[in-house]
Amino acid sequence: MVKLFTDAQLVEGALSFKRNKGTLIKDLKNDYYQVMFTKHGITDKIFEENVAYYNQFPEQMEKIYDEVLADLSKTQSMMEVKTEE
Repeated sequence: MVKLFTDAQLVEGALSFKRNKGTLIKDLKNDYYQVMFTKHGITDKIFEENVAYYNQFPEQMEKIYDEVLADLSKTQSMMEVKTEE
């Protein structure tokens, strides 16, 4: 779940960036999420069911998102190193 939710946050971040640049994201959103679903071998329905399930257990969701934040921080650090090179 951590990798899936991390990718979902990356998708949302990319969409937010595009939106701030003035891009209409309606079609992009579907495309980006479809790539994510394919990568993880799931459907949008399975994703929604998983989100609904984990939302019923806030303590578990918090643990998952703690790991998601750690993954995102690690990714950000790696990106910063690459841009410095």
